[in-house]
Amino acid sequence: MTLPVADTQYVEAAWVMVVKSLVIFAVIFGILPLMTVLERKLIGRFQHRYGPNRVGPFGILQPLADVGKLLGKEAFRPANAIPTLFVIVTIAFFLMRVAPGGPFDLIWCAGALYFLGVEAGLTAWRNALVPGGWVAFTDAVWRTETPSEEARTNWAEYLEMTDEAGVTAAVERAGYRVAGTRMLPEAAWEAYYGPIDARIAALRAEGPDTELAIVLAEAESEAACWRAHRDEFGYLLVLAQRQ
Repeated sequence: MTLPVADTQYVEAAWVMVVKSLVIFAVIFGILPLMTVLERKLIGRFQHRYGPNRVGPFGILQPLADVGKLLGKEAFRPANAIPTLFVIVTIAFFLMRVAPGGPFDLIWCAGALYFLGVEAGLTAWRNALVPGGWVAFTDAVWRTETPSEEARTNWAEYLEMTDEAGVTAAVERAGYRVAGTRMLPEAAWEAYYGPIDARIAALRAEGPDTELAIVLAEAESEAACWRAHRDEFGYLLVLAQRQ
């Protein structure tokens, strides 16, 4: 007696696989909200309360109300964050976790990690790195225990700013080993502020409006603060390895 053998070379048409995928997704998408309602009702009984029972028959439309509540929530971000950069960095962190081709051997981040915090950022990057992978980043640090009032005002938005030892401790708490550090040289700061000074002078010669004049004054003040207090703060370049 010969038993039927499955055709292992058979491949369904692409449209059939697409339809099946959509059906499976639709069924699961429809079942999960109902299971969530049942779970919440069951937990409510455990806690001597009713659970969802106000939206729709027997509360089964509660998931739709939850979606509406979620979409209507106020967007949250740290009070001192720059809105546009906070969104960009958050998206970049997400893409690093799901980017094709990862995990990576090296992640380079210059002057942006502080938006999320050194420890939080490095912790989020762990899944984007191969075991033993490397991260190179810069972070603003104090170079003295008693910075001047002007320097503190200049960096008032960076509430978690610390010294080199504080950055090293944050790196280690995130599960990394600090392989090396160095301070960004003064030539790099001058290369950054020099063109800005020239642009400020050019814009002032054109007669800026009040709003632009304020922005120019802030930029000029930042450069002046660094030139006057360059020995009090700087950017630390850190090379760290995932453990």
